[in-house]
Amino acid sequence: MKRALLALIGTSALTLSACSDFEILLGKSDDEVATVVAATPDTNETAAPIAVAEDPASGDQPIFIKGADILAMDGTPAGRGRVLIDDGIIVAVGSRLKAPDDARVIDADGLVLMPGLVDMHVHHFSQEEGPLYLINGITTVRNLWGTNQTVRLDEGAKYQNYPGPRVYTPGPLMDGPEPIWGEGSLVVTSPEMARGAVRAQKAAGFTAVKLYEKLTEEIFVAAVEEAKAADMQVYAHTPLDMTVDEVIALGVDSLEHLNNVQDLLVPDDYAQPDDYNYLETWAAADNSKMAALAKSFAEAGVANSVTFEVTINRYAAALDPDAYFASERGQFVPQGLKEWWMQSAERTQATATTELIAAAKEKQLAFVKALYDANAPLLIGTDTPNPFVVAGFSLHGEIETFSEAGLPNEAILSLATREAAQFLGQEETFGQVAKGLRADLILVGGDPEADLSVLQNPEAVIASGVYYDRAALDQMRDDARARAAASYTDDN
Repeated sequence: MKRALLALIGTSALTLSACSDFEILLGKSDDEVATVVAATPDTNETAAPIAVAEDPASGDQPIFIKGADILAMDGTPAGRGRVLIDDGIIVAVGSRLKAPDDARVIDADGLVLMPGLVDMHVHHFSQEEGPLYLINGITTVRNLWGTNQTVRLDEGAKYQNYPGPRVYTPGPLMDGPEPIWGEGSLVVTSPEMARGAVRAQKAAGFTAVKLYEKLTEEIFVAAVEEAKAADMQVYAHTPLDMTVDEVIALGVDSLEHLNNVQDLLVPDDYAQPDDYNYLETWAAADNSKMAALAKSFAEAGVANSVTFEVTINRYAAALDPDAYFASERGQFVPQGLKEWWMQSAERTQATATTELIAAAKEKQLAFVKALYDANAPLLIGTDTPNPFVVAGFSLHGEIETFSEAGLPNEAILSLATREAAQFLGQEETFGQVAKGLRADLILVGGDPEADLSVLQNPEAVIASGVYYDRAALDQMRDDARARAAASYTDDN
């Protein structure tokens, strides 16, 4: 039996917390299904409780919202209307609704009501992150390395035990021998083991698998085939011995971080330096190759989870980390993350320049625009808590960068709400303002179709039917900032 202890890892692609143990027993043949035996301790045993405003409206009291312009994200124009929420569900939407006698009535005159935002690539491992998502209008996340602890976080949000987003997640990350993320990975060394691991994650209730870079082609293909047979989604990095076009051909559901896309975009005569430089390779990309590759993604229906915040924006922040930590976002970074991020900044400063980052960014923006023009599926996510990617806040940086790529506001809003739900197969659950859907909504003080920046400070958030007004959101913001400050010792 292999014990995998999740640990806070400080290198480059992702982090996990040491808040949860799980054991994995890998089957040795195609008929021996891997078994996941989980035993999770209580979360944040020594942490202060998450503070919430004294009287947020709970799912026990109907909520009646009147006076708002409703941006339903169903393809219709925004229009004045009323919404009734009961037991966490939108039970009615219309212009002539009347408030029940026992409802909490919210006068939202001058505000826009729309679905809550979705961050489609996070690593969510603590209740303390939950408020950071809500104060930024994010009511749902796709977590990209699942454990039983992740499931507990989703259950906590679902049953209103703590303020946080609903969580959709694959099972534990699957990698090959000498995995990139070490002991935290689910190591598989044969196609039979991969098939057993997929079946185990299906039996444990996970609806997707995540496949990583050290898997051999044979094992990767077996895992994809088994996942498809089990009606599970596949979220992938490109294995080291495969190319992106080979991964596309398998019909995975999503490729994360434009992983290795740049290697197919460089000129045919491009001489890769002995010391591979990610930014230099992107800067060398040939724009004339982008349309064909984008068409391949579109025809295969493979979504790109771009994560600009990690693929390019963090490099710019690393050139001036002091300015970043003095910013609004920087005030929410605890000491442990800051120490790791500073180490990452030192490595970036040794190889990156402002000019090189700008050149690489220009090519990434162009490729994402090519994907959009080809009608290839896109996902808006951040990969928090990677260096300089703060939970919640960084989604707005991602949205801004999608706008820089030339996508219209309406398309970006759709990607961050309705299309995120569709990708997860949850369009009948959330992602629009419609009868029967979960009450995950935000009220913003302006028209987001005209100005995306109004999303950054919602006037109110409704998460799983709980109404957080401006005072509640401000309180959560203050408490989160104070928790981060309290993590620092006197000599740091």
